[in-house]
Amino acid sequence: MGLKAYNVHFSEQQLAELEKLKDEGLYSSVAEAVRIAVRDLLARDLKATKRLNSLLGDIPAIDEDSPLRSLTSQLSSERL
Repeated sequence: MGLKAYNVHFSEQQLAELEKLKDEGLYSSVAEAVRIAVRDLLARDLKATKRLNSLLGDIPAIDEDSPLRSLTSQLSSERL
């Protein structure tokens, strides 16, 4: 799998914290820390989506005005 570059902007504080993690030896580089954070975020969101699907089962699609739309948004953004 090849890697593609993407520009990301960090605040000075965020970058300082990433550098600190690197300096403490937790990551070999800031780029590695960011890749791992993105990987973990995607895994968490995939798990949340699977959980939501298992909770809702085979219900029909939710239209934009449905009160259930806000509930599903809350459930999918819930930290697991």
